[in-house]
Amino acid sequence: MFTAYFDASGRRDTRVLTMAGFVSDVRKWAKFDGKWSAILKRENIPAFHMTDFVARKPPFDCWQGRDADRDLFFRDLLATAVKYTHKAFSAMLPMGDYRAANRRYCVTEFFGHPYALVGLDCVAKTVRWINKDAKNRMPVEFFFEDGDEGKGKLDNFLKRQFGFSAVFKPKKDISPFQAADLIEIGRASCRERV
Repeated sequence: MFTAYFDASGRRDTRVLTMAGFVSDVRKWAKFDGKWSAILKRENIPAFHMTDFVARKPPFDCWQGRDADRDLFFRDLLATAVKYTHKAFSAMLPMGDYRAANRRYCVTEFFGHPYALVGLDCVAKTVRWINKDAKNRMPVEFFFEDGDEGKGKLDNFLKRQFGFSAVFKPKKDISPFQAADLIEIGRASCRERV
């Protein structure tokens, strides 16, 4: 069975709303979790969070004068995510475009919230990938970080349109959510250009 973990960045009032995450099978996720945890433990970091890492906020301020060690930490996390997952997916929604489309086409009335739209995009991309190749055809369960505005709208939409529910869990203790933050590094530069 596949499981997919997605984390969102941004809100309705920000310039861009993004969602990103990874899909993998249970066996690979178990190996991923062991390697990920070992890297965090090695550096005495309780959990990875990209925003704090980039801003060098505690506990990510521990590498002062040791940029090579900081880079190694990040590369090790990235290599672990690449090695122990099957695929990464992401969606980006410029909120100005969303508002313009909503005025014309009543997008919110259909999806309920922009978060539901980016979540649906990630789900659709994952399902297309699974259905594209016979070796990938197995059930998938979708997990989303808990706490985002609009999560209920995504869950309602998935139930109504596809007959399954999303599972919402806190980020802190689930390393695949932390890995989803790695994808945000590329998205951050896109947000600046939008």
